[in-house]
Amino acid sequence: MLRDKIHELASKRQEILQMQENRTKLQTDLEQSATFIELQKVDEVLRQLNQEASESEDEVREKAIAKWVKTSEKKFPGVTIGLYEVLTYDEDDALEFSILGGHALALSLKKTPFKNLAKVLKPDFVQFSKEPRANIKKNLTEFL
Repeated sequence: MLRDKIHELASKRQEILQMQENRTKLQTDLEQSATFIELQKVDEVLRQLNQEASESEDEVREKAIAKWVKTSEKKFPGVTIGLYEVLTYDEDDALEFSILGGHALALSLKKTPFKNLAKVLKPDFVQFSKEPRANIKKNLTEFL
């Protein structure tokens, strides 16, 4: 019985080795194929285009916010400006405030619940401000 199981295991291991060799050969053949080489070129172009698009988005956001600062307009073709509330605070003060106020159930600051609480209680150590952010439409084909 044990000998049969050892034989079975040895057979499985032999099959694994053969399949690994087969996979390695297939991988090598694939990587040398014209299609795979073309795919790698396309991937590189896509990486470059994504980088360029990201840089363009940053520029569009900067220019839209600059225009908003000058004109107070919030809507531009393809872009809208939203004002988002930003809370600035020292995390140690926030944790102490939460614990002393009986609002903490953990030994670390849970930022989202704290921010929600701070918006209601408005503790002195929290500064509230509005931050403009430019939101760019996903579909800009109308501008092509």
